[in-house]
Formats: sequence, structure tokens, C-alpha cells
Amino acid sequence: KIAALGNRFRCIAGFTHGDVIRAALIHFLGMHLDLLFRFQIDPGSVSIIQIDADGAIVRLLNWVPIRTVLS
Repeated sequence: KIAALGNRFRCIAGFTHGDVIRAALIHFLGMHLDLLFRFQIDPGSVSIIQIDADGAIVRLLNWVPIRTVLS
């Protein structure tokens, strides 16, 4: 479904729970599922995966605005 959306739109935003985001990142990083909890996904964080005809690149992982971290 993501590939079909990519054909129609230039940018797609998905919002879901941390474990689902981890699973997607594990998939696109080519890591084994056993390593699912090797990195943290904070609530409200942003991760960016660039997907194109050549494959996928993880551009940003678990970015949180600094105000959120300091409060």
C-alpha cells in the first residue's frame, strides 16, 4: 500500500505506536526482528524513511523537539 501511495503522492506521513515504527525501521534497515528493542522510539517522536525505486534510506530516527526533552 505504501508503494501505491508513493506513486500518487510525494510525501506520506504515518502515525502509529512505537513498536510498529520500530518494526518498519527494522525492516528497512535490514535488521533481524530479534533486534527490535535495540533502539528507542519516544512518544511523539519523528522518524523519516525515504522510499524510492532504488530502495529505502532511514533519514531520521526518533527526533524529539528539544522542549519536550527538557520539560
